[in-house]
Amino acid sequence: MADWSSLPPDLVRRIGDSVLNDDLDYYIGMRAVCHNWRLAMVDPCRCGLDVVDILRFRPRNWIMLDEEPDDDNSIRLFINVVTGRFIRQSVPMLRDHVLVASSDGLLILADTKYPHAGGVLNPFTGWFLRFAAAIPRVHRVRAAVASSDDNTLLVFSFFHDPYDDAVSCAHPTASELSPVGFPHAAGPLLFSQPASMVAYQGHVYVADREGSYWIIRHNFHD
Repeated sequence: MADWSSLPPDLVRRIGDSVLNDDLDYYIGMRAVCHNWRLAMVDPCRCGLDVVDILRFRPRNWIMLDEEPDDDNSIRLFINVVTGRFIRQSVPMLRDHVLVASSDGLLILADTKYPHAGGVLNPFTGWFLRFAAAIPRVHRVRAAVASSDDNTLLVFSFFHDPYDDAVSCAHPTASELSPVGFPHAAGPLLFSQPASMVAYQGHVYVADREGSYWIIRHNFHD
């Protein structure tokens, strides 16, 4: 019988990279097979990961289902919309943070204490990026997270009135949210309800119910 635990580390890493292309939880499961495989493969939960590894281990195609939380408010159900896999994941930060929204498997959280600074959490690895800007307390919020090698953009769609939402952006170090608007136009950009917001290839795409859509890039001008 083949001793799979004795595979060369380089080969284990190559297989792990291939598995990671399918799904992050497959990669985490592969690391759990044996001690030698864990040593050979990068730990996605390790502190101090560089930007390249943080982006590699970003969840894709995951959504968090709306359901009643458990007694300690930390267990949530996730589903991969491509593979159909379900995972009931412990998210300890939900015990002392407010869940604002979710975006492609990432969770947008806010501090419970004023001024309610925001942050982005990878619930599968525990990686957390804190934002300096506070998140307004409103009833309806949509959010999307776009990442690149040197930047992370957090886009919000906030309740504005019964028919429209106002869109704002944030960078991690910005002290305030930046309203999104058309060049040379007065006031924020408003989207008719219901609107859809999704991140793709480093940008955020927003569509309204009339079939119009906008691309929000890192420079805030599109």
